[in-house]
Amino acid sequence: MPRSSSLVYERSRHGPATHVFIVGVGEYEFGRGRGESEVAENLDQLTSPPISARAVADWFIEHFDNPDAPLGSVSLLISGDTSLYTRKDGHQIDVERADLRSVKAAIVAWERRISSHPDNIAVFYFCGHGISSGQKAALLLSDYGHPDYAYEPAIDLDLLKGTLRNSNADRQLFLFDCCRTNADGIYDIESTIGSRILSVPRRERTGTPAQTVMFATVAGAEAYGIEDGVSIFTSCFLDAVNFAAINDDTGPWVATTASIFGAIGRLVNFRVSERLRRNSTPNLADATDFDFNHRPAPATTRSIVAISDKVGWQNASISCHSSFASHRDVVDRLGHEHFQCCIFNLDSGDWEISADLVPENARVKSARCRLNGRPVVYIRLEGAE
Repeated sequence: MPRSSSLVYERSRHGPATHVFIVGVGEYEFGRGRGESEVAENLDQLTSPPISARAVADWFIEHFDNPDAPLGSVSLLISGDTSLYTRKDGHQIDVERADLRSVKAAIVAWERRISSHPDNIAVFYFCGHGISSGQKAALLLSDYGHPDYAYEPAIDLDLLKGTLRNSNADRQLFLFDCCRTNADGIYDIESTIGSRILSVPRRERTGTPAQTVMFATVAGAEAYGIEDGVSIFTSCFLDAVNFAAINDDTGPWVATTASIFGAIGRLVNFRVSERLRRNSTPNLADATDFDFNHRPAPATTRSIVAISDKVGWQNASISCHSSFASHRDVVDRLGHEHFQCCIFNLDSGDWEISADLVPENARVKSARCRLNGRPVVYIRLEGAE
């Protein structure tokens, strides 16, 4: 039997380390189709958050590389159709549910780890339902709407960020992959949504830690998940840290928190339709810049090819041709409402990018580009007269 725990990876470090806390809430016990309490009855059940949370855990365990703060631990809490997490090495863990009790216990242990060294990096990731009420915002846990303590099973964002300013970890990254929909009308009589899930009385060192807070969308808007798949924001974050955000300005190929956010925004802009981009615009609440992840020098260029929204196409065969190679892929606009692009791995050299569209009366101009070892290029094919 797999052991039950929120800790899915741990490696002892004598010096600085990176400690990751991941929450994916897809199943709401009192939401639509479940208990349907008065407070939570309108919360939809979600399939994307558990998948997205596992994908983030996989990436940190398999690919995260920071020589100044190597990976020290990954905590994972999930509420979904299954609580099992299987690492790439085959090790299985029955992870704790993402309810108030389990999250409180796990985050206290995580805070002790991040405070063990001032040069640690703390990463907090949440995917699930989120709401706003006035100037307040909260992340909803799986038992939100419980008849006995309806509003407590949620994480108050201001309290979380403010409390962690007392932590000893000098570098902190928050990733909130959730809606920020306005709940003022629903909770007029409730002044507080969410609870203090963590207390850190004082910081042992002087100064304020560098906090970077990334949201999947702007305040008052919805975020978009992919049914039975990784969400838009999380997919773009993973692509950013893998290739789109890396540069060698300081010697090694590094993704910084600033370059990660910039890459996420551009990836979203190229990968989703204009209709979804109006709402699903990544937003930065606090901006500090620090080195996050190292990558090997790129052997090929990831070429992200999209077609202008102004072209009334339904699907397309996109081709890349050079004097020494060719690649072809198909993107189905109807079958892939959210992700409407192709990604090619292209060697250095001169390339021509073209597309054949359905219906055939729609046409686009081909594009030419010269690749020289850059990690990523973005190409949008425009309509032809």
